Amino acid sequence: IHNIARLFTMERKGGNFGERIMRLQRLVYQIRRLCAERNVALVATCRPAKSGIKRLPRPEGGKYLSHTATVIVYLRRTGNVISATLIKHPNRPRKKINLTGGDGLGRITLPFRIVFQEELNNLKRTYREALMDSGRREAFDSLAKAWSSEQGAMSYARILTALEAMLLTAAIDNRKLIMELLEENAKIRSRLEKILEKLEGQHEIQDE
Repeated sequence: IHNIARLFTMERKGGNFGERIMRLQRLVYQIRRLCAERNVALVATCRPAKSGIKRLPRPEGGKYLSHTATVIVYLRRTGNVISATLIKHPNRPRKKINLTGGDGLGRITLPFRIVFQEELNNLKRTYREALMDSGRREAFDSLAKAWSSEQGAMSYARILTALEAMLLTAAIDNRKLIMELLEENAKIRSRLEKILEKLEGQHEIQDE
């Protein structure tokens, strides 16, 4: 599970610390129960909480996740060196190892759906709310619907970032709307031409 403490850390109006930690506890309990019933291991990532200098950080989500987790490994990257520190284990002492490699070392490719949803939520929270024109906000909502309906196509596109895939989909959606408007315009023009022909015919009859 990517960023398991998100339910605890994400902003919610009217939510206090106690409500958020209880929500996190219920979620983790349900996931652990399902994993135990199916005999599968639960592996989760979590951002580190802020800590003092030279102190190993705890996971976000208060002391609850630190207490609940059986094994905790803290990963940190500095340049081309990735350090892995075993913070908690039932049978092994605390230990740290360093891995050195090229630029590709330690790169984690998250599922596109997760990256896309985080990108979209960030745009809704920061960009959309900053738009002054209500028409542009409605246009953004329309694009959000197009993005959500075409997640499959965007995930298969060989594009570097989720935002680039979203821009491509937005351009295609805009082109679709333009084509629909051109088609509607052609229908209206055809109707007008027929009306003009009838009017011209009526004028000719009157002249005769």
